[in-house]
Amino acid sequence: MPIAQEPIDEPVGRTRAKPLDADTRRAEIIAATRHLLAANGTNFTTKAVAEAAGIAEGTIFRVFSSKRELIAAVIQDLLDPTQYVAQIEALPDADLQEHTVALLSVLRGGLQRANGIFSAMAAVSSADRPGDPNSCPDPGSDESVKHAFKRHQHDKMTALKDAVTASLEPYAAELCVSPALAAATVWMTAMASAHPFVSEYNDLDTEELAQLLIHGFANDNQYHSGPPTPSP
Repeated sequence: MPIAQEPIDEPVGRTRAKPLDADTRRAEIIAATRHLLAANGTNFTTKAVAEAAGIAEGTIFRVFSSKRELIAAVIQDLLDPTQYVAQIEALPDADLQEHTVALLSVLRGGLQRANGIFSAMAAVSSADRPGDPNSCPDPGSDESVKHAFKRHQHDKMTALKDAVTASLEPYAAELCVSPALAAATVWMTAMASAHPFVSEYNDLDTEELAQLLIHGFANDNQYHSGPPTPSP
């Protein structure tokens, strides 16, 4: 009679990465690293990335040559306007105020996520331990990070402005300025209200900001309809 064999347990703590195409694997590694950057700045190891992504550490280095290159890729992904353009293009039909709230929510959300990661990086990068092979230099002096930021910043601004402008064009008859100027005002408001240097305004209510953009802070409409009509 054949002897029944006991199942062989996998070694504790080791998992086999599921087979994925190169783009999906890269995206998963970037996503795992983004969360670590937000929580710890650059003070994390590639081992921590591997654990967060559920892969072997060596898998990271089949995609990225170094931790520095991985951080640069995260920043490129973070600043990539494609995700925000897609969100804007997918906004449902709504009245002008609801649409403006939705635009501000998309823009402010993306800016606040980016600012959070950059702030975390700046806060801990100077504390990296000398000689640690997994440490990363100050992102302010890291040429690969600076290059990634500059290369994507122009595209980000242009693509987002175009998407916001296009989304406001159906409301042109309700605007007292061009859709392009309205879009620029929405963009500048999102930038200013999400900027880390004015953090006391980061929690401003998005609906109130939209109200201010559309109606201003005057308590009448005389400034939108030309000079006031003289009293008889």
